[in-house]
Amino acid sequence: MLVEKAYRKQALFRQIAEYAFNCFEKKDFLFVLPNFAGKSAVERNLNWKTLFKINEWQLDSNDFHKEKFIKTSTEENSFFSFKYAAGTLAWRFNQNPLYDYKKRVFSSGEYAYIKKYEDTLNKKSYIDIVFF
Repeated sequence: MLVEKAYRKQALFRQIAEYAFNCFEKKDFLFVLPNFAGKSAVERNLNWKTLFKINEWQLDSNDFHKEKFIKTSTEENSFFSFKYAAGTLAWRFNQNPLYDYKKRVFSSGEYAYIKKYEDTLNKKSYIDIVFF
């Protein structure tokens, strides 16, 4: 979650999180997948503890055209994953009104959804692999 700077320190982060968590009666567990700043916000505002880190999937935009950046996961190196229905993938990536995601299909038939981010402060661009 991102809270505009002018609205921070008003407990909005906690209120939004509690609202989201209360939308579901039955929960096996709660989790977030934040960036580093979000990790600190979750720990501080929700009094949560980080259990482990999932390394990010990120490309330098110069490597965007290369197919070698993703290797097929195996039982040995694949610990956590999420399975989404086709409709959910379409809603999340193909029909998203806010962000432009690209689907990258590999010769193996596997695919990834990616999004290009521009860091205007450092004049760098990144391509995040948001789903594989």
